[in-house]
Amino acid sequence: MLMDVMEELPNPNAKGFYDMLEDADEPLWDGCENYSKLQAATELLHWKSEYNISEAAYDHILPIIKRMLPKGEKLVENFYETKKLLKIIRLPEKKIHGCKNHCMISYGADSDLTKCRVCDHDRYKSGKLPYLVMRYLPIAPRLQRLYLTKKTAKQMTWHYEHQTEPVLMVHPSDGEAWKHFDSMHQEFSSEPRNVPLRLCTDGFSPNNSNTTPYSCWPVFLSIYNLPPWVCLKEPYVQLSIVIPGKKSPGQNIDVFLRPLIDELKMLYTNGVVTYDASTKCNFTMKAILLWTVSDFPAYAMLSGWSTHGKLACPYCMGFLANKVERSSPPPILTGDQIWEQVKRSIFWELPYWRKLLIRHTLDPMHIETNVFENLFNTMMDTPKSKDNMNARKDIEMYCNRVQWHTWKKGNKDMKNRASFALSKEQAAKIWKWLIKLKFPDGYASNLGGGGVLM
Repeated sequence: MLMDVMEELPNPNAKGFYDMLEDADEPLWDGCENYSKLQAATELLHWKSEYNISEAAYDHILPIIKRMLPKGEKLVENFYETKKLLKIIRLPEKKIHGCKNHCMISYGADSDLTKCRVCDHDRYKSGKLPYLVMRYLPIAPRLQRLYLTKKTAKQMTWHYEHQTEPVLMVHPSDGEAWKHFDSMHQEFSSEPRNVPLRLCTDGFSPNNSNTTPYSCWPVFLSIYNLPPWVCLKEPYVQLSIVIPGKKSPGQNIDVFLRPLIDELKMLYTNGVVTYDASTKCNFTMKAILLWTVSDFPAYAMLSGWSTHGKLACPYCMGFLANKVERSSPPPILTGDQIWEQVKRSIFWELPYWRKLLIRHTLDPMHIETNVFENLFNTMMDTPKSKDNMNARKDIEMYCNRVQWHTWKKGNKDMKNRASFALSKEQAAKIWKWLIKLKFPDGYASNLGGGGVLM
């Protein structure tokens, strides 16, 4: 448990926030006990966003609602007034221009450049419109905000206060990697209110259409102080960066991570003064990035190690080529060993990154789907099988397994049928079984609607 501390007045930033909330938290009308002016505006704005209501429709419905309320009501007049009222709780956002080719962003010393210093591409289109704009949402104010409500501030020390049997793991703080960090950075771990974070990113198409390809890459941060049943809930997952498309940032993702890395370095070295509503005292809050979570392609982008080609394995790193491997797993490399072998991503600028036991982890939900589809297609010997001619040639080049090598029939490359590939009769039995297979609602996707069966 945290030691008893003397109560303090909120620091100036926190006090200003509380004062503004108090001014806006007046009843919606005299005697109203259910809604404040601020709460009503918040719910109306949420309704507008949830159902994609136009600004014109929003401005039209508000006067109708106002006429239904008692005299002296204080409901906002229109969308403009709603935004003005909610400005007091709005968190900062930065729009940062970037090179169309993902070479650089207009940040720091490069803020005033009108051409890319790498490829010399213009920053602006005609009319002074930038070619590319990324959004950065600073994380320090958002972490501070979590401590301004008593309930959430109390939950922010759950990782420190919970008790677990030695053989069980119910939270990352019970794991070896977390404990290793605590032992190496005791000054950080001695303050339970300091914040360990995880970073997650993946691309998605907001248009949901193959005819207009566009890949937007959001970068999320999760807060590990909170209980497991809370930390992954939507209100507590922080959107930090939105990297625009049309294409994936690829290895240039480091370009867009620059503002976040700079803020993470500040949060580890200096921290920010934060008011804790649960203990009613101020403290210097620090934060660290414990690891990243991604699927295998994004792992390559974040780690700097290519997951394609003959050196795709990030553990053996190609040292085991041209042999049949039957030994135990390769040894875990230290940060210093990895430092000498990989393309160093921007995360290595973090002062603690080299000493972490785990830096990048894989998202099992993505991998389970991908691995299942690849295994299924390969065993069913469909056109999407990974046991194709290119794979066999790779085996012939890098692995001493003669039974999988290719052979020639005239001018055509041939391969023997794999022992793990089902015959047509065996595959037919699987199809018949799948047609009759039923799952509870929500436990399986539609296998026949564009999945592995097509």
